[in-house]
Amino acid sequence: MNSIDYRINFGPKKITTIALQRDVLLKVFPYAFNDTFLSFEMQLSPKQALMRINHVANMVKQVNGTLISIFHNDCLSNFDEWKYWEDFYEDVLKCVKDS
Repeated sequence: MNSIDYRINFGPKKITTIALQRDVLLKVFPYAFNDTFLSFEMQLSPKQALMRINHVANMVKQVNGTLISIFHNDCLSNFDEWKYWEDFYEDVLKCVKDS
């Protein structure tokens, strides 16, 4: 994956568990972005990442979807490689709310 985007939920999937030896339904909820991908893989600044997230949030809103993201506690630390990312989580919440 080399970009952030929104994927529609794939719906329930039937899987077979070895432990239970029966079929069960598994609902898959893909996530649109995570903090480490934005920072390390895409090498975006917090401001650039927020602009990308705003675009994705608007796409999700157009289809009445659910925006799922992953944040790690390091992102909130403002230490080392997370310098300047301290307010990013709260900025994302504001951005998503306003979109």
